[in-house]
Amino acid sequence: MSEPALPPLIDALVHAINAGDAEGVFSLFAPDAVVNDWGSEYTGLDQIRAWNDRELIGAKGVLTVRSVKQNGNRIALVTDWKSNFFSGPGRFEFTLDNGKIKQWTISEL
Repeated sequence: MSEPALPPLIDALVHAINAGDAEGVFSLFAPDAVVNDWGSEYTGLDQIRAWNDRELIGAKGVLTVRSVKQNGNRIALVTDWKSNFFSGPGRFEFTLDNGKIKQWTISEL
């Protein structure tokens, strides 16, 4: 099964994650971005970098997108995530602003 077509910014994020490219990931976030990972919140690039080092690229994560829905600057993905930290299905919701990720919420399906 092929992955669904993604908006360019989210496509770049998926490719950077799967390539283990931390700098590629960070280049896509607004400076004041917020990541909410199952209720734990990380604000700004320093906190997001620490989270990434532990749970995203640092955990050798691989992301497969199962579906995508877009409504303006809001994007929702159903995903399969595999890493050394956690593996399983999830919902990734993004808010984009001026060509950057402003908010990313990760939750269960």
